[in-house]
Amino acid sequence: MLRGEQIESGKTKENAIRDRIRILLRVFAFLVLDTTSRHGKQGRDSKSSLRLMKVALKAAVVCLDAQDTESATKVLERAADYQDILEKMKDGRKEEYGDTIEQLRIEYFLKRTALV
Repeated sequence: MLRGEQIESGKTKENAIRDRIRILLRVFAFLVLDTTSRHGKQGRDSKSSLRLMKVALKAAVVCLDAQDTESATKVLERAADYQDILEKMKDGRKEEYGDTIEQLRIEYFLKRTALV
């Protein structure tokens, strides 16, 4: 295939490669953050769980938009742990994070449904 030549979906080969790299970088960044949070001294606190859930959902959206179900599955499997943490936090931290927690949980379940 020559430079600038169109591929099936109307994108050039360079754009397709760039999109694939973007997906892989998002997933890799989330997995690195997830791994460091699992092995950190503090464990998983509420702020880091909220932040990591947001990162996971952004990575999942990118994967789902590109129809990369394998990567989306891996990200959402890890996000399931944060969803459990948010569920447990919901009652104790209702004043601080109540609406944010509920929005993230709803978005998580929407992404899981979209994946199926």
